Amino acid sequence: MKSKKIINFAIVMGKKHKKLIKNVLGLILIIFLYSVFFQAMYCWMIYKSPTLNGDWVSFVTSLPYNFIPFLIIAIVTIWSVRLTRKISVLWKKICLDLLIVSCTVIIVNMLFVSVTGLVIEWGGTVFNGIMIWMGIEFWAVSLQKQRALIRESLLLKENAAHKLQLLQSYVNPHFLFNSLDMLCSMIEVDEKEQSLEFIENLTAYYRGMLRRKNVMKVTVKDELETVFCYLKIVSQHYGDSLKISVAGDRDTDMMIVPFSIQLLIENVLKHNIISAAVPMTVVINIKDEAITVTNPYHPKANDTGRGSGMGLKYLRSMYAANDKKIDINKCGNMFSVTIPAL
Repeated sequence: MKSKKIINFAIVMGKKHKKLIKNVLGLILIIFLYSVFFQAMYCWMIYKSPTLNGDWVSFVTSLPYNFIPFLIIAIVTIWSVRLTRKISVLWKKICLDLLIVSCTVIIVNMLFVSVTGLVIEWGGTVFNGIMIWMGIEFWAVSLQKQRALIRESLLLKENAAHKLQLLQSYVNPHFLFNSLDMLCSMIEVDEKEQSLEFIENLTAYYRGMLRRKNVMKVTVKDELETVFCYLKIVSQHYGDSLKISVAGDRDTDMMIVPFSIQLLIENVLKHNIISAAVPMTVVINIKDEAITVTNPYHPKANDTGRGSGMGLKYLRSMYAANDKKIDINKCGNMFSVTIPAL
C-alpha cells in the first residue's frame, strides 16, 4: 500500500517537474528569439543590414549582451506577476508589477555597465523592458481568466449537484406532509385568515427557493425574504418558543451563497430542543463583510452531532470555491457560524 502511494507521488512529482522544465525551456526560447529579433532590427536601423555589416560572428557573439539582461528581466517579471496575483484590483496589480520591472531594468542596466564597461541606450532598454513586461502580463492575465473559467465551470457542476440535493431535501414528503397537516388543522378550526396567510407563505417560500436554484449568489435581502417565509411556516409548530432577531441592515445588497442563512436556521431547528420551557432565540448579525448566526445550544437527547452535515458541507464547499471560508465556533452553550460576503 505504501509502495503504491510512493509510486503515485513520484508520478505526480514527475509530471510537475516535466511541466516546469517545459515552461522554463519555452521561456528561454522566446527570450532568445526576441533577442535575435531586437538585435537584427537594431542593426538594420544603424547599418541598414540585419547583421553587423555582414559579420555574422560578431552578431552571434554579441547576442548574450541582449539575451542575458532580457532573461533576467523576464524572470523577475514572472516572479512579480506571481507575487501580485492575489491582488483583486487590476490597476493596482499592474502598477506594482510595472514598478518592480522598472526597478529591475535600472538595476540590470547599472550592473551591465559596471561589468562590461559598454555604453547603453536607456531608451532602448526601457522599451525592451516594457515589451517583455507587457507580453508576460498579458499572458498571465489570459491564463488567470482561463483558470477562472475552468473553476467557474467546475463550480457550476458542483453547485448544480448540491442544489439538486437541497431541492430534493426541501421538497421531501416529510416537510410537505407537516405543512399540509398544519394547514388541515387550521382549516378544521375554521381559521380562514391564518390558513390563507399560511398558503401565501408556503407559496412564497417555494417560489423563492426555485428562483434561486440556478444562481451562484444572492443578496442578503433576497435571502432573508425567503427565510422569513420559511420561519412563518415553521412557527405554526414552535409558536412563541422560537424567535429570530436581526441586527444590522437587513436591506443590504451584500452577496452571499444561496440558502446560507436558511441552512443555518434549519440546523438550529434540527439539533436543538425548542419548547416553552426551553425557548430558542436565533440572532442574525449582519456586518459589512460577514453575517454571523448565533444561537444557544440545547442538544436533543437523541442528537449525536453526527448527522449527514449536508448543510455545512454545502456551505464549506461553496465558499471554498469562492476562496472564502466559513467560521464555526462553539463557546460554552453558545453556537455560531460566520459566513463571509462574496
